[in-house]
Amino acid sequence: MSDVQPVQARMADIEAQFVAWATMHPDIRAAFVIGSRARVDHPADVWSDLDIVVVTTDPERYLGDADWLAAIGVPWLTFVEPTAVGDGRECRVLFADTYGLDVDFAIFAPDAFDHVAADAVQSVVPHLAMIDLTHTCHGR
Repeated sequence: MSDVQPVQARMADIEAQFVAWATMHPDIRAAFVIGSRARVDHPADVWSDLDIVVVTTDPERYLGDADWLAAIGVPWLTFVEPTAVGDGRECRVLFADTYGLDVDFAIFAPDAFDHVAADAVQSVVPHLAMIDLTHTCHGR
């Protein structure tokens, strides 16, 4: 096994654990991977962080308390800061065994996307890695 395989496997595991957790929470309406790990034309290198946009009816629950992260992994360090673009906030997390890579959860309420047309998103991010939670969460 090369040095990069454990890193790739651990980040995939974090993503899978997030999906498993999110499908059990009806307030999580959607989630999608953005950034370098979502690109297909020139994929992220092994050391890229994981950026997940989370759309929830209760953003303050996830921005104000880090307890929810334990269902995804063991958080070593976590803090909230403004997103790089726009007026959002993100929870940045360094999980145990992620080889120093962080996972950034940008947390938004559904109305943050009211002004964005679906075709506009596809033109800006044509290869969006979407995690569809609408059909798996408690009959939604």
